[in-house]
Amino acid sequence: MKLKRTISILLIIITMAAFSLPVYALGITPEATVTYQTPTPVWEQTRWYFRMNNGVMEQRLWSHTFGRWLNDWHPVNS
Repeated sequence: MKLKRTISILLIIITMAAFSLPVYALGITPEATVTYQTPTPVWEQTRWYFRMNNGVMEQRLWSHTFGRWLNDWHPVNS
């Protein structure tokens, strides 16, 4: 009877100790479970387009990165 009581008390103490441990003591940390990626810089890809408008050569800059014009048509300086 005394042995059974001692084993029961030991099991209760071990269970309480296991549930009272902090999470970091179990080896689970946010750094261990989350992967971080470093942002990679990307250069904007652009291209000049040219046209003749009433005998005047004009140019306009297109952004391939964002898919839009970056400026209006303006004359090319010779």
